[in-house]
Amino acid sequence: RRNLFIGFACVNFVLQSACAFAWCGKPLARLRATQEAEIEAQSDANGSANSEMGVEASKQGVKQPRLHGLTLRKQLGYFEFMFATCFLSINIFRSNGYLGTNKELLRQLGDAETGYLYTEIFTIF
Repeated sequence: RRNLFIGFACVNFVLQSACAFAWCGKPLARLRATQEAEIEAQSDANGSANSEMGVEASKQGVKQPRLHGLTLRKQLGYFEFMFATCFLSINIFRSNGYLGTNKELLRQLGDAETGYLYTEIFTIF
């Protein structure tokens, strides 16, 4: 079981590092270019500068989400980001609690009679 969790931690570290590295290049440059184009389109359409509270796309007339085009540092202070962070923190704790107590639950439900078959199946998934 220990090797399984160490393997999972290593895979998680590699994937998280790859995700962080991927955002350092072209996606960040594309985000900045899109943001600049939206600012120019907004100022051309309204004759005023863009605010951080939301951008209206002049081509389609569709209101963009208010965090659209903002950098991560600017998004940190908004309610949506804080709500998502709290929601994620609570649900990760809940998920880990479930995973931590599942073996005991299966044992109480009679998994020992099947040679811990269901526990083995659960650890595979």
